[in-house]
Amino acid sequence: MNQPERISVANQGTRFPGAEAIAASPRIIAFVDIPPGTRFLPQAAELNDGQVVTFFSPLVEKLKRDRGTVVEDVIGAGGRPRWIEYRVFFASGETVHLDVSARADYDTGTFAYYVIRRGERHGLRIMASLKSEPALNLLAAYDK
Repeated sequence: MNQPERISVANQGTRFPGAEAIAASPRIIAFVDIPPGTRFLPQAAELNDGQVVTFFSPLVEKLKRDRGTVVEDVIGAGGRPRWIEYRVFFASGETVHLDVSARADYDTGTFAYYVIRRGERHGLRIMASLKSEPALNLLAAYDK
């Protein structure tokens, strides 16, 4: 609140701040409204045992399957994710890198269902810090 110029509100009708604004300190806090129909493509995740898993090959092999199911299948019994990365595809053609830091506090289904399935069907409102590309660094803030 003390630095309103470091707060950004973004949706389909607005653009993210430029690279210079994103690189400045302190990090920009972004409120991003993601509309229904936006696609979330999981990229990779680190599990609580330190193992990093990727989703590209399983997604290509199972293209017609639900991406949420692929996340659950790939992570399987490996434990809870420490972080999971998505590429978010807006209808406008823009893409954003979404990095969700979960600290192994949330079940895999949270990221397969709440982010992918519910996000695509109903949209999401995300509060995150902007890093680069633009990239959204989201600390998991789900109500348990």
